[in-house]
Amino acid sequence: MTGYYPAISRVLLACIGPYDHKLEIRDRTAFVILKDAMYAELKKLPQLHATKPEKVGDFLPSNVTFDPETNTLTHTYRGGGTSVTDLGMLELPEVNLLDPVNWQTGNISDP
Repeated sequence: MTGYYPAISRVLLACIGPYDHKLEIRDRTAFVILKDAMYAELKKLPQLHATKPEKVGDFLPSNVTFDPETNTLTHTYRGGGTSVTDLGMLELPEVNLLDPVNWQTGNISDP
């Protein structure tokens, strides 16, 4: 979040969506690890807003807005519904790919 190269965050945020999902995923899948890493970076939006407020919108897809006063991201859906992620309330685990908890072992089709 240094104010440069925002294209990847736009795409990732558009694909991953709000932090909370209707279906809770408990396993440390690649999706969950990527989501945690992305939102750890998005938690830096207040610093970016303080130094380069004109750049914040470049980091977000067109259906997502950042409110610096409440430190929230609001996703607005085509039907008009919204989902709010409070960045300040997120307690994210450290994303360390060397930590064995992040390693998937066995066959993915195993129950």
